Amino acid sequence: MTDTLQTGAMAQNESSISGMINDAQTLVSSIASSAQDAALGVVEQQKAEAAQRVEEVARTLDDAAEQVERVLPGAAPHIRNAASGIHNVADMIREQSIEDVVDGVTDFARRQPMMFFGGSVLAGFALARFLKASADRRYEEAAEETARQTGAARGGSRAKKRKSASAASRGGAGDDEEAAATADANRSS
Repeated sequence: MTDTLQTGAMAQNESSISGMINDAQTLVSSIASSAQDAALGVVEQQKAEAAQRVEEVARTLDDAAEQVERVLPGAAPHIRNAASGIHNVADMIREQSIEDVVDGVTDFARRQPMMFFGGSVLAGFALARFLKASADRRYEEAAEETARQTGAARGGSRAKKRKSASAASRGGAGDDEEAAATADANRSS
């Protein structure tokens, strides 16, 4: 009879362990699915941003083609062709999955290696121009903000000095607040 009880207890323990294993597998599967969904969301966001950047490069090449057309009219169609190809790449990035995008770029590089290389070089120049312009703009904005902040600080003490000088030029007539402001302004400078 003790063998029967032990066998029943073991079967119950095995059933309990099996249930816990199933629960653990379900939990791990759920976590993995959530992580995969989050990763796909990030990839889609990055893909959209990449498409936007590629589109900006294509627009820059379009602008460059207009400028080149004035100097070298024969070269402009080639630049426009490269820009058109880059516009197509931006559309492809937006509309297709990451695997499809990588396969498409690889296929294009195999079919048109010179065009791919030329487009890469032009895209590099355009990207460098874009980044330099962005950096210059950020630098100018920071310099203007610094000038505003330091100008406001200096201007405030100058205003106090002008006010006290104005009061003094009126024959020294002024109230106690003006005298205190004058003293404060003189101490801070």
